[in-house]
Amino acid sequence: MRKGIWDCRFQIPDFGLQSQICNPQSAILRGVRLAPNGPVQDVCLREGRLEEVRPICNLQSAIRNIEGDGHLLLPGMIDPHVHLRSPGMEAAEDWDSGTRAAARGGVTALFDMPNTRPATTTPARLEEKRALAGVSRVDWGLYLGATSGNPEAIASAGNIAAVKVYMGSSTGDLLVDDEEPLERVFRAAAAAGVPVALHAEDEGIIRARMAALRGDEDATIHGWVRPPEAAAAAVRRALALGERTGAALYFCHVSTEAELALLREAKRAGRAVVVEATPHHLFLDEEDVRRLGNYGKVNPPLRSQRDCAALWEAIRDGTVDVIGTDHAPHAREAKERPYPEAPSGMPGLETALPLLLTAVLEGRLGFERMVDLTSGSAARCFGVESAGWVLADLSTEHSLEPGEIQSRCGWSPFVGRRLRGWPVKVWVRGALVFDGGRFGKAGTGREVCFRREG
Repeated sequence: MRKGIWDCRFQIPDFGLQSQICNPQSAILRGVRLAPNGPVQDVCLREGRLEEVRPICNLQSAIRNIEGDGHLLLPGMIDPHVHLRSPGMEAAEDWDSGTRAAARGGVTALFDMPNTRPATTTPARLEEKRALAGVSRVDWGLYLGATSGNPEAIASAGNIAAVKVYMGSSTGDLLVDDEEPLERVFRAAAAAGVPVALHAEDEGIIRARMAALRGDEDATIHGWVRPPEAAAAAVRRALALGERTGAALYFCHVSTEAELALLREAKRAGRAVVVEATPHHLFLDEEDVRRLGNYGKVNPPLRSQRDCAALWEAIRDGTVDVIGTDHAPHAREAKERPYPEAPSGMPGLETALPLLLTAVLEGRLGFERMVDLTSGSAARCFGVESAGWVLADLSTEHSLEPGEIQSRCGWSPFVGRRLRGWPVKVWVRGALVFDGGRFGKAGTGREVCFRREG
């Protein structure tokens, strides 16, 4: 198998400027930076691409001039891991509120997971969800959910990001944990040329731990219920299945040192493996659950500080390929139930870029590496083109307040945290979808086209 991230025909557009003349529908951005410490310069934004400002541009009165105020211009985030909860769980989120949150957070393309009600497990259900996505303000794509009985749907499901396999139970009723149906799904995905995206936790370990609970525990027990060994066991099993079937594997929300050791070794051996990390596993740990309670309950759980440090090291050494938010909102009412009944998940679309840009400014992460993690790598992995840009304010420190949150759930584990890098303007294919608190019209987003080899 090929080393590194999967090859694809289409690469992210150059972060450098194209030497073309602006057309009358272009915008000139005056006084922007293309790196945090880069020079202030003027650029031309034309249909989602940056171009040099040629003298003729200044003579065309129809061209819009936008003051950049020295802010940073960077590619919009491609978020490959989002739960917009529709159909069936609209009390937490829908395509309107969720893509407002995405636009506000500088996410210009997102891929929606299949664990809705009903789950997205057939071509017909994909079409139903496509109709719901018509209101999206950002570009979007869809996953097909795997079940024990739907491998044939994989071949007939057109234009999907991947087949999502839940090896451990989570929100919704999707679960494939027996060996024979798992192998059928992996083989069907390999034959169709689509990746298998994995929620890798061992269901047997989880069930045994759940059975041992008394019922009066709080959320601090969650890391014991779904321990690191459950994640490592599932990763080991998935790697063996991938080797046996030839399926390309995308490991969602990797969170532990043990998983990273297995995946680092697999990459060194040239396996077709992509590794995703989430902002909440990078910026929160198990100690935060004491403060957050059920609002910090997430699958896989927030981990130890040692696991968190290992995840940052994997960011730096290239083991982690992609940042996905795993935006998984739930209504406050649901989160405030007793621990065993409260659902797992937290929102993340609005805070991912500010968290990461603040880490860049603090010296924890290089800017070019951050851009690749949030845009370039996902574009290569899924065979899509990046068509969004974000103007972010690196100078103003701001803490998120509940009243600002666009996600319908209305809460975030990062409320009160002071961050820089908040988006002030966001474009999708040249259309301004967020402008200092104002939003573009619903329906601006389009379905992305996943292009694979062969």
